[in-house]
Amino acid sequence: MRGHALRFYATCKDLCDALDDVSSRIELKYIQAGMHDHYPDEFLDHRQVKSFGVAITGDQVLEPSFLIVRLEERVQPRIVPQRRGGTLIAIDQSENPRSVVFRPGGEYGDGGVIVAGELSTVSDDQASIELWKQISKDLKRLWKKIKAYYVSPHALTVLRQGGRLTVGVKRPKEYDLREEP
Repeated sequence: MRGHALRFYATCKDLCDALDDVSSRIELKYIQAGMHDHYPDEFLDHRQVKSFGVAITGDQVLEPSFLIVRLEERVQPRIVPQRRGGTLIAIDQSENPRSVVFRPGGEYGDGGVIVAGELSTVSDDQASIELWKQISKDLKRLWKKIKAYYVSPHALTVLRQGGRLTVGVKRPKEYDLREEP
């Protein structure tokens, strides 16, 4: 497994605009990844997802992530027995190899901070790789590359106005993304 990842900084508006573009060609659905007490809701439109493109925790690795699959795909949960009894439902790529993982990141707090997001797959399944390529192609086309990240237009404005583009608000500012002069 080689994996593919596209790292980015984007505002909610820019994410929605880019995914609208993708959705005009491919019917997709979104489901929150992770461990759950019950099967999570599936969304046919990214705009239906609560807090989409808004960073809740301020730390990229703690932000919600979603599996994206083509509309006709059935998302398979993985039942995980717990040591103290009961079970949890895992939604991840291990049972859904035709999916991609989307962690939107987004605006944190008053809007002067953008937390990094990522579109990735660790699957070797050709359907997953093609889906990753199709979505990442639009993001790359619409956004500017700065170092290892793609930056959406509104996130670039935040950066140029002195805001932070960061993987975590508690990390020192010297690790934030900066535009080279």
